[in-house]
Amino acid sequence: KLKSHGKSRREEWRSRYDNRTQNRRRKTDSRTPCAAAGKTAEKHGNMHEAKCISERDIVSREKREQYAKGERNAGKGEFFDIFILHMMASWNGQTGWRWMFWAVCVPSGLFFLLALFIPESPRWLAGRGRRDEAGRVLTRIGGPAYAAAELQNYQAAGSEPDEGGTLPLLFSRRMRRVLLVGIVIAMFQQWSGTNVIFNYAQEIFEAAGYGISDVLMNIVVTGIANLVFTFIAIYTVDRLGRKRLMLLGSIGLAGIYTLLGISYFFELTGFVMIVFVVLAIGFYAMSLGPVTWVLLAEIFPNRVRGAAMAVCTAALWIASFLLTYTFPFLNAGLGTGGTFLLYAFICLSGFIFTLRRIPETKGKSLEELENELTR
Repeated sequence: KLKSHGKSRREEWRSRYDNRTQNRRRKTDSRTPCAAAGKTAEKHGNMHEAKCISERDIVSREKREQYAKGERNAGKGEFFDIFILHMMASWNGQTGWRWMFWAVCVPSGLFFLLALFIPESPRWLAGRGRRDEAGRVLTRIGGPAYAAAELQNYQAAGSEPDEGGTLPLLFSRRMRRVLLVGIVIAMFQQWSGTNVIFNYAQEIFEAAGYGISDVLMNIVVTGIANLVFTFIAIYTVDRLGRKRLMLLGSIGLAGIYTLLGISYFFELTGFVMIVFVVLAIGFYAMSLGPVTWVLLAEIFPNRVRGAAMAVCTAALWIASFLLTYTFPFLNAGLGTGGTFLLYAFICLSGFIFTLRRIPETKGKSLEELENELTR
């Protein structure tokens, strides 16, 4: 037992001695004559003497280079790390985001409760032979005379789809023009580029010179502008007409995006950039945003409206995906200024298409629009 105890003590002392020796060697490796000679030889270009450098020196240098490279790569994400830390430490990071989720429950709940009082579509009722119910809904809307006139229009236009089916009629030569107009309207609403401001607000405002704390407040400002100008659209859509608002929004966005692109090229920062962004959201919220849905609901004939709205809505969300997916690549390749100039060109093209192809639907019944668009 004493022998084994003495043996373990000797092994412990030997391991301590070996550790001290290794530590001493590590400290003195960088000061060895060989290492010093190697550095001097490299400095003066004498490669023969440089061969004196040991493998340990080479490995150490490679490790230092790897560490330096890692630090440079880490520096690229430094701003993002600071942003995350700031968010986590701020009121918005700790509590504010919870209030955001709770806040959307209020309009969602109100929408659900009010939807219980929405009457069924009179055209849908008439198309299924429930003319009495359709007449009661129309009477609530405009009185008995209005109800009788609308029921006659439904009967003249035909409430039932053709025997061949809805989809063959929708893609027939007769409906091709109006379907193309609807798809272009839906895709133009997204490719006008305004949703990029909401989805990539952080990158856009950072490129405009704003700090982390200002980005959150600017996002709130853009949301308020969107709400206010949407109410302006509700007030003006029946006074100015659908086509006028679409023209106003497309040419207004083209001009604002041009100014934004030029400002980014000249590296303008500060309040003027916020003004341009708010104006862009305002033009969109009072025109392309809500009016697109009004037009899509009015331009299609009664017999194919459901299928046509489904096709156009699918086209709209596909365009939304493409817009959101391509912005980072466009922003990296063209820069923020070049990307907004591209959106300006798209808005100008949409203005020309609206001027030449889209009819004014204000004050016209769906049956009148069917005769105009499918003749």
